[in-house]
Amino acid sequence: MKTVSLILNILYITFCGIVTFILLPFLFLTLAGNIVSLKLIFYVFFMLVCFVGLWVVLFVKIKQIFKILIVLALIPITFYLFIFSNPYGAVNMSNCVDTGICKEGFKTKDENNSTIVINKENCIKNGFKWYEEDKSCNLRENIK
Repeated sequence: MKTVSLILNILYITFCGIVTFILLPFLFLTLAGNIVSLKLIFYVFFMLVCFVGLWVVLFVKIKQIFKILIVLALIPITFYLFIFSNPYGAVNMSNCVDTGICKEGFKTKDENNSTIVINKENCIKNGFKWYEEDKSCNLRENIK
């Protein structure tokens, strides 16, 4: 029985390690953004709940059934974070629509309804203002 418990603990630690090392870079990328929205706050909150919850269950002295129930409750949240792992990109897209300032790499339509990819060359060529410090283009400010 001790051997089975040891093997389960090793598998659980491996699972927690994998989840942590996969989601931790997304946490830092998310927090590196300067735009805060409700979606971003929920994403960071649930990510921290997963990190703390999955690791705490390993060390807390409670009945085994409660540990299993807690892990089963945290697994759907963890998979949600893997599915929606780029809230920062969604925030940038929302910012692009709201303010007209779009980050490099986004695709958008110009006034002729043709698709353009936001980059320095296209921004300047179409007469918009390019911000080098954050690699973005202001589609509402025409410099021609």
